Amino acid sequence: ASGIGLKVNTFAGMPCWAIGQAVTAIAGQNIGANHLERVQRTTKAGLYLNLLVTSILAILVQIWAEPILLLFDPANAEVIAAGVLYLRICCGINSLIYATMYTFDSFSIGIGSANLAMINAFLDAVIVRLPVSWLLAFAFGLGYPGVLIGQALSPVLPAIVGLIFFRSKGWKKKQRNSKEG
Repeated sequence: ASGIGLKVNTFAGMPCWAIGQAVTAIAGQNIGANHLERVQRTTKAGLYLNLLVTSILAILVQIWAEPILLLFDPANAEVIAAGVLYLRICCGINSLIYATMYTFDSFSIGIGSANLAMINAFLDAVIVRLPVSWLLAFAFGLGYPGVLIGQALSPVLPAIVGLIFFRSKGWKKKQRNSKEG
């Protein structure tokens, strides 16, 4: 069930990644040309587009979760139920948070601050996902749903970090200083 859910969730995430790659490329071109306002506008436009497309896909997956899972010819009703649960938790509102995180990571890579994306990946996978999933699954006794909730919550902290970095003036000052030097 998790394997099927992950495949569907990954497929639904592909437009998010494509938009993120566009943000990386356009932000990189504009940072190279020292058009800092265009970098901001590109990132905001990418974020809004990513949230729109991701919302549409998440809604479609929520509406047709079971028929989508049936395309994979699952073994039995328990697999279908577990797969639907996976999609309900991991391909819903949290997808918007992931789209936010990924857009800001793409922005940071484009402007030459790939270390932020690396830090966010570490925050997402190691600092948040593993301990929260373990706590919910074992310490709070939620089992499989606890693991899924931990996975769904994992992009929250990295999205906040990305937003703070984007709104900061530090990346602009760094860029201006590197152009003057």
